[in-house]
Amino acid sequence: MRKKYIWTAGLSLLLVSALIPRTVYAQALQVFRNSESHTSEDELFAEKTAYTKADLIKEITELEKELDSPNDKLTLLPHYTALIEKAAEFSQDELITLIRDEDTLSGIDSAFVKIYVVNNYDVSNLIPLLNDESVAQDTKEYIVAKSKFSVRELCSVFNNHTDNISVIAMKRIAANDSSKAFELANSITQKGNINSLDITDEERISYCLGIASYFERYKDAIDSKEDISPYVETLKEIYSESSVELVKNQSIYALSRICDYELFKWLINNNEIDFLLKVSVIERNVSLMKQQIAGARTVDDIDTIMYAMELHPVINIAEALEESVAKGRISSSDELSDSIDFIIKNGVKVVEKS
Repeated sequence: MRKKYIWTAGLSLLLVSALIPRTVYAQALQVFRNSESHTSEDELFAEKTAYTKADLIKEITELEKELDSPNDKLTLLPHYTALIEKAAEFSQDELITLIRDEDTLSGIDSAFVKIYVVNNYDVSNLIPLLNDESVAQDTKEYIVAKSKFSVRELCSVFNNHTDNISVIAMKRIAANDSSKAFELANSITQKGNINSLDITDEERISYCLGIASYFERYKDAIDSKEDISPYVETLKEIYSESSVELVKNQSIYALSRICDYELFKWLINNNEIDFLLKVSVIERNVSLMKQQIAGARTVDDIDTIMYAMELHPVINIAEALEESVAKGRISSSDELSDSIDFIIKNGVKVVEKS
């Protein structure tokens, strides 16, 4: 039972960190089973845990060099998990040396980082590795994503990088301290125009993340349109001027999190914005739409909401419309009844963002 637990925990971590679907893993594992005459994950895991750590490292290193794609490397998950099981056998200095070893690749390096974190070693010693040319970029990103850095340490990482490392740092900062994320986002625009060549796409993404985190967290404290207007315009500029889809998507994601009805109308009625992005906007702004419905006196007051429900019907909105009609705030009509029926029959129930 213990082995099964360790296998599952390690496997889940590696699957999530690699962002690879479980179906792909299952296919790769079946190929590995067929080639190695194995029948279960437990047998694969048991065989690899019987190795010494030196032999296991050697085998993983050799195999990683033979495997071309990330999907191929999924067959090494039993090896990685068995290595993590041996965490107690590794010293802090040994792990740092192994991560710096240019003969090892990012798969096993990620396992070394995981072991470092599991052993609660001093994470400040990992920060210099982020500037070490012998360490792979994937490994550096994994260090920032998985290490138990403080917000202060993550801010230092953010301020010293303008690539994807800064994006990962910003995500973690925003999750823990929206005000600090907002401060760092503002520091990016202090360099110049957000779309200038001096600012990287990763910095633009970080700006979107920081602004979105702050205004979503403190939306009830916003006093006026003037508070958000400069940031809305900058986010719109990013969307209109960037040619990178990920950057454009992040700007829309950020705008949707500001939760302003006029901005919601702009997002829904903008024909240039992708349908799936509009779905995200709708689901993130259910509470905002319900507030607007509660204050509406005619269907014309909520025409954008009704259009949004044609794009992506949400049952929560049908319920809000029914309540508004029942309380006499909006007059009933056959057209409105048909719209409510359509939403209920074709809609989804959304967990409202508070």
